[in-house]
Amino acid sequence: MPRLYLSAQVQTLRRSSQEGCGMIFQPCDCFHCRRGAQQVIFPILLNNTVEYWLDIPKNASTSIKVKFDLDGKPSVPKEYYSMFAASGIKPYAVYRDPMVRFASLLQHYLTRSGPYGRYNRGEKFFWNHMKLKIEELSIEERMEIMFDNLTKLNGFYFVHHWFPQTYWLTEEFQEYKWVAMEDVQKVFDIGNTNPGSGKITTDMLTVRMRNFVENEYRNDYEYFTSRGLL
Repeated sequence: MPRLYLSAQVQTLRRSSQEGCGMIFQPCDCFHCRRGAQQVIFPILLNNTVEYWLDIPKNASTSIKVKFDLDGKPSVPKEYYSMFAASGIKPYAVYRDPMVRFASLLQHYLTRSGPYGRYNRGEKFFWNHMKLKIEELSIEERMEIMFDNLTKLNGFYFVHHWFPQTYWLTEEFQEYKWVAMEDVQKVFDIGNTNPGSGKITTDMLTVRMRNFVENEYRNDYEYFTSRGLL
């Protein structure tokens, strides 16, 4: 079976995203990642048509999984990716501005942001590594401390959520049906099953946080900008 590869540009972007994760974030050895739940594509029934969706964490992943009842359901076997790509299949994928996504990640871990939030992991992270009670800190203090300790995140805290969006692209598919985060509810006909409290927004990010996002997630910016998405 012929193997279809990404363009050289996209291969480089994905490879440098992986290297960036290894340099800034620890590899993730959570249960999901250990069983191969990275670069995963699911079949979904959308508008009475079988479509495919690429799972990118923190990009409406939970809402889409709930909508299409994907928890515990099998994904497309990765050995089929080349055949699917060669036949012209383009999976749906959700993208968002990296700065907005980073603010959402902070909120996900530092505030009570919904039934699928990671606040409990944030509490444990602060206590296990800094011996601090997160509820005794202001939002700004939580943000600064979390930012200063990002390299301590590991699989117990589902560090894969912090990986760049381009990390999750497969080697086989050259094109996707990209959906902006703000269009998810309309395209997939869903509500927000993981609502945030809106406590942490991009205007609260400090200059050094913004500089970090622009550097660590530069491959996301390059990839989406080159496609006219940002």
